Amino acid sequence: MTGRHTKDSQETKFLLEKYAPVSNTEDEQIIEVLDSLTLHTKMPGQSTAVFLNDVARAIYKAFGFKEVSIGAKDREGIFKCVAMVGFRDEVKTSRQKLSYTLAEMMDARAYPSTRVNKIVEIHLIDDMPLKEGGGDMYNRPSLIGKERPSPDSMVEGDYIEFSVLGPSDELLGWIEMSGPRDGKFPSRSTIKWLEFISTITAACLKLKEPTKERHAADTSVHVET
Repeated sequence: MTGRHTKDSQETKFLLEKYAPVSNTEDEQIIEVLDSLTLHTKMPGQSTAVFLNDVARAIYKAFGFKEVSIGAKDREGIFKCVAMVGFRDEVKTSRQKLSYTLAEMMDARAYPSTRVNKIVEIHLIDDMPLKEGGGDMYNRPSLIGKERPSPDSMVEGDYIEFSVLGPSDELLGWIEMSGPRDGKFPSRSTIKWLEFISTITAACLKLKEPTKERHAADTSVHVET
């Protein structure tokens, strides 16, 4: 050591402020989110529902979406919504009743989209006419059908879906987000970050593949969303 500084020195104060454990920039917040999610790889026995709720809340917090939902495949191979953040209680109830087979999940005619890459699809409400009773799935159904202000605007009913794929590209679930706080489609970098989160989610889901004991925990846990 070439010298010593007291805890009250200008240099020490500068260093403590510069490297304070507070996320000030967007990138720092994202890295903090990723760091928190990777901790789940060390907790394979944790409930899948609790884990996916943490993922949904992390995306909600770091990426400026008002609504985030995540679905996963159950022991019978049926896909259901497991975690939701930002939705009205009535909407949560309606969405929790939905279930899909793998064939239904892969039906491009039923769910038309613009495919950005292997795991990212953008669904526009313009391509999916609202069915009778379908308003129960949206926070603000009265806004559906309103004119899109500009091509880069996301409107009520639009959503972005990330497929959560296993090591053999098998579908494990999905991450869906809508309602960006700035009203715009996210940046390319945001999409890339979310792709990375989808990959982490897939790795953790494989670690948490159901056992009898874990299935009992998942079906009994109540997750507050």
